[in-house]
Amino acid sequence: MSRVGRIAAASVLVLISVFAVDAGRYLVFRSHAFAGKIDGTSFYAQDRSNGRMLHYLTDAPPGIVLEKIHEDFPSDTGIYGNFAQKPNLVGLPYALGVWKKELPELPALVAKIDSFYAGTFLDAARFLTDHDVRYVVWSIRESKDIDAWKSIMQAIDTTTAGWSFPPRHAYRPLDPPLTAALRRRR
Repeated sequence: MSRVGRIAAASVLVLISVFAVDAGRYLVFRSHAFAGKIDGTSFYAQDRSNGRMLHYLTDAPPGIVLEKIHEDFPSDTGIYGNFAQKPNLVGLPYALGVWKKELPELPALVAKIDSFYAGTFLDAARFLTDHDVRYVVWSIRESKDIDAWKSIMQAIDTTTAGWSFPPRHAYRPLDPPLTAALRRRR
């Protein structure tokens, strides 16, 4: 073997060794909490209330999901509907703003959803019916706003508008609920 061949072989061995050491360190020192779970729900399901909500929506009949639109990045807006393979009413407004820039109805719809989750939307039951929303998610992030929850319950008037708490849901409706998924009966 020529000198150039030996140098090339040695260089390749050094590169492979560096990679092997780096990969070995990664495997030894990384977190194994989500190993083998590549569907994306594991991170959110580690919180029990989120996990139960995700499992409920995954097993629930098809229907449009309404979730609060969060402004922070990275945004977890739409995680429940997306991971449950159910359509969200808006989806990700940021992505829609990038790919479909000329949607004149999007800002108005986002404003209505914000108003709904703030508890200030007066005709909430009609809004949900008009948009064929079947599931309203009240997640752990929204659970701190007790007044908004009470206003939403009053605006929807669950006894007359056909809304209920799913019987199989892990949490029954508390005041305020930790998490809840309201379901419209069909």
